[in-house]
Amino acid sequence: MLGTLEEDLQKIEDMEDSAEFQEKLQGLRKKMLGLRRLIFIPFIVFMFLHLLFMTGVRTGVRNFMISSILLILLPPGFFIVYRMTGIFSGRNKGLQEVYGKELLEPLLRNFYPNLTVEKQGIAPEEVKKFTPKSQKYIQDTFLCFHDDRDLRMGNLESFHRTSGKNPMDIFDFVGQLYCMKSPVAIQGEVRIVPTDRSIIFKNEVQIRYPGCRKGEKKLDTEDIEHNERFDIYTTDEFGARRFLTPEVLRVFSEKFPGKELSLYIKGDLLYIAIYSGQHMFKAPNNKEEIKSLSFTEEYKKLRSSLEYIEDICKAFDA
Repeated sequence: MLGTLEEDLQKIEDMEDSAEFQEKLQGLRKKMLGLRRLIFIPFIVFMFLHLLFMTGVRTGVRNFMISSILLILLPPGFFIVYRMTGIFSGRNKGLQEVYGKELLEPLLRNFYPNLTVEKQGIAPEEVKKFTPKSQKYIQDTFLCFHDDRDLRMGNLESFHRTSGKNPMDIFDFVGQLYCMKSPVAIQGEVRIVPTDRSIIFKNEVQIRYPGCRKGEKKLDTEDIEHNERFDIYTTDEFGARRFLTPEVLRVFSEKFPGKELSLYIKGDLLYIAIYSGQHMFKAPNNKEEIKSLSFTEEYKKLRSSLEYIEDICKAFDA
């Protein structure tokens, strides 16, 4: 578990002092710099092919073999550039995965001995039940604590593609997912999602999140403010009301004011989604940042995120 900032930093500095550790750290820097360079190679290759093709068109090149080669090479070039967009939007996780497994995991094991960093932490079919409706869901950098809380948390981005002549990706969710033991076990399921309102009449509607499903019942609580902000759907009314105590309702209003938050309980597991608009635990991709990479400095950046995770757990602690 976390100690004071001074105690934790001293522990990491002691670890970094050894020559063996410094050798491993230097190897990690080289690996991350190599992955960073790979990002730009497809772009250079495509631009070269495009320039060659345009030069041939302008000079009237009609050589059948050259034209054929260019025509064969250009489609893969377009595909490479498309894949590159995934790299820049965070959808290609090569650098992120290395950062997670080779820096985050050994660093955080100083405080959480069983922790592992995984690419995915929550089953996709469960994620769809308590996050906005979307076409594509991408998880990354999940901290799996393997503790009594069964705590897992990581990033999620989901998006859908528009139709028409110029389709584009629209992000529906960018934030964090949490999973932990629920203070109250449910026989069925409970979903608590933000309420939408129609533009004209301002009445309650459910557009972005899955609405009331077959077998579910919509509940209201005694907290009027909560009813206006959230929709509650459940297949276990008794279990849902046991969970929604005045203390829990107070957590919603005091702990997360103005934040888009959703909850889902299934059995003895509690899932939370918080739309933060950003990723946690992002790998450095600046050349100078990678060259000066250090566990001590990374921990200083991560400390507030770790405290926030502990804060979330305490808010819904059994």
